[in-house]
Amino acid sequence: NAESIDLVILNRWGNVMYESSGPNPAWNGEAPSGVMAGEGTYFYKFVATGPGGDEVDGHGFVQLVVK
Repeated sequence: NAESIDLVILNRWGNVMYESSGPNPAWNGEAPSGVMAGEGTYFYKFVATGPGGDEVDGHGFVQLVVK
């Protein structure tokens, strides 16, 4: 039930790979340069804002596998 989500994806060196805000941000696996990111572990941080302005934040990791 989040109205807005601020999402940041980082590589293992802490460089921002993706950053977006909105009701449904989604990373397509591209690096900021527009080329596909390499296989590996990427870290995410988010802040979700609910209808009443309440915020929930979290973090974790995602494993990117290139087919």
